[in-house]
Amino acid sequence: MNHPATSPDLNLAENPIGQLKYQIMNRRDRRPTSLAGLRAALDWEWNAYPQAKLAHLVDRFPRRLEAVRSAAGGLTRY
Repeated sequence: MNHPATSPDLNLAENPIGQLKYQIMNRRDRRPTSLAGLRAALDWEWNAYPQAKLAHLVDRFPRRLEAVRSAAGGLTRY
């Protein structure tokens, strides 16, 4: 299959990672100030991330893949 190897349209992790970063940077309590604190915050946020959102991304992947194929690697709505 010919497509850009780094196509953001095919990166399912981009949205959850962005949400985790947002949640950590906008915490009501203190932001992590150490590596251990960051790891703990990431662990907590990941466990709190709705599994339904992850399932939705996986379920929609065939549509994303087809959009990239149809656009021949060009722009898509994703």
